[in-house]
Amino acid sequence: MAITIGLCDDDEEQLHLLRSYLRTAMDETAYSIVASTQPREFLRKIGDTPPQLVFLDIDMAALDGIRLGDRIKALSEKTVLIYITAHEQYALEAYRVRAFHYLLKPLSKEAFAAA
Repeated sequence: MAITIGLCDDDEEQLHLLRSYLRTAMDETAYSIVASTQPREFLRKIGDTPPQLVFLDIDMAALDGIRLGDRIKALSEKTVLIYITAHEQYALEAYRVRAFHYLLKPLSKEAFAAA
């Protein structure tokens, strides 16, 4: 059974990079992707059924990734959150939302694969 993976980053290039890392790491038939550069649009896309795994940026204008993570976890405690950001100072807040991992940009293929 395929899993659903969510990607939300306000940088389209980062979304493209994450997609390419996923294609390298997993068989494309093993997952489907829900993605957006806009946090509120991402919430609309997932509706009441959040993905099993979500990669989130933190520093986004409309709704930061920590608050977005809170909303996703309110829908499903089982959703695995991985934050990808250029800002180290948000690490403790990310773990308050029960993030599984916290990766720093620029994101390498090796760091992504390790997570």
